[in-house]
Amino acid sequence: MRYVLYAGAHPGTEFVDALRRAGREVRAVASLADAQKALRTEPPAVAVLDMGLDAAALREALISLLMIDARVHAAVVTDMAPDVFEDAMEGLGVLLPLPPDPGAAGAQALLCALEALKS
Repeated sequence: MRYVLYAGAHPGTEFVDALRRAGREVRAVASLADAQKALRTEPPAVAVLDMGLDAAALREALISLLMIDARVHAAVVTDMAPDVFEDAMEGLGVLLPLPPDPGAAGAQALLCALEALKS
């Protein structure tokens, strides 16, 4: 089972703990450069970006990950309205948006999305 890569300054404890209780390994990195390095070294099951980026910068960050491995699944922590998010991330295949400080509910949503990929 591949790990969850969490890229951000401070992973939410409740979110990370819920993923770990579900049997997922979580590896946290603080920067996009570190996420890119991790992706080159050992691809994760999903990369979660929680970097407080605006729509344009978030899109560029996701593209930079996809340039390394186009098969990577990504979820992003964002407070963008759903219609703005859809427009900004169109064509990037983002697995799902997560609310700021996603907690256990966000972890469950991510796990469900990953499980749906299997079928």
